[in-house]
Amino acid sequence: MKPTDQKTRTLPTPSCPGSVWLLIVVLLTLVVTGAATGAPSGLMKTTDWLAANLNRPDIRVVDLRHGIEYYWEAHIPGAVHLYPDALEWPENGVTSKPIPPEVFAQLLGRMGITDTTTVLAYSEVIDSLSPYLTWMLDYVGHKRQALIAGEFDRWRAEGRPLTQDFPKTQTAVYRLPAKLNDGVRARLADVKAALGDKKTVILDVRSPAMYSGDAGYTKRRGHIPGAINRPWLRDLTGEYTWRDSAELRKEYEKLGVTPDKRVIICCSKGYRSTTTYVTLKHLLGYQNVAVYDGGFSEWSDVDSLPIATGPPVPDRRPLQAGSGRPASSPTNPGANRGASPARNRDAGHTSTHPASGTTSLHQSQGRNRLATRRANRAPRRPPNRSQIRGPSGSREGPEIDLPNHHGNRPGNGSHRGSRNADSVGLDQA
Repeated sequence: MKPTDQKTRTLPTPSCPGSVWLLIVVLLTLVVTGAATGAPSGLMKTTDWLAANLNRPDIRVVDLRHGIEYYWEAHIPGAVHLYPDALEWPENGVTSKPIPPEVFAQLLGRMGITDTTTVLAYSEVIDSLSPYLTWMLDYVGHKRQALIAGEFDRWRAEGRPLTQDFPKTQTAVYRLPAKLNDGVRARLADVKAALGDKKTVILDVRSPAMYSGDAGYTKRRGHIPGAINRPWLRDLTGEYTWRDSAELRKEYEKLGVTPDKRVIICCSKGYRSTTTYVTLKHLLGYQNVAVYDGGFSEWSDVDSLPIATGPPVPDRRPLQAGSGRPASSPTNPGANRGASPARNRDAGHTSTHPASGTTSLHQSQGRNRLATRRANRAPRRPPNRSQIRGPSGSREGPEIDLPNHHGNRPGNGSHRGSRNADSVGLDQA
């Protein structure tokens, strides 16, 4: 056949309904809008992003600082205050268990949060208060949530707007999913089943002194047998923001905490574990990460369960906040014990658990459990008066006296000053 004999074929023009074209336009608009506001991907949002999106009606900012007076003094405009302890209550005698999902849903609804709201949580700095809310939202399958990089401390330091006004919110209905995300929560039975399981890593994020049994406030001291010790503070910089993800990944994999394993994180009661949970789950992308909700306080209360004592692996040196490295060095061996109260070895005795042969420490009930904790915090500065907006929206603000906070105050949200892994920040749950 000659080329001139070939008939020209006309391809059919695809028909596209108007609704499809409208959807494409909307999606493109959302992409452009996201780029314009500088929205980063993932859980962490910058203060620039928050400032650009602060007035969006689908965003609810939640202030989790301990002490309502800090919220009264100054908070991010539109933020509701949630006292962190409201997220816990006793369960079968065990203290500080997360509240049931049904109660959590009511609490979210009271703050005007629905299952489609973007929840942005902050505390003073990364101190496990906002990460705990992140974990609980993950548990109920809430997808739209964020944390502020640098938290309230950075927002205030950058001179961004603050207010003393309560937000105008209305109670909403939060609808729980048909199935909870149980994979992010480990219970006592799950931890017992993980003993000796090579596919599971138990990660103890308490201080080296608490891990070894030299310090602590629980019924028995020490750690769950086989648990690896890595204090939660090692994931943070001196400004209490997360360190570089590549460095963190390398350090965790060196410990044997790899993405192919199930990781169960343990602290004293579940709070500190959630900072490490955010590191592994949201920053490093580990898929199988869970928080032991009862923590070592629950484990140590069951006399039949084994307790191990001794130095952590690979080292027990206290961490100087901000370095990402142990504070002691070959020239400073005396720093290894940090600020932990020494264990009174005459007050208890060691024995061997009959089933596992693990050495455990049995202590008398009243022995130095509430030893004085060294806080070593710098005074908390009040907010800059010029940053506070009054009811009219002016920067002058109301004429009030903002108190100065000095000394160690229980629940103080500020974590300034030099701390190491054996001081208050890590000795608490």
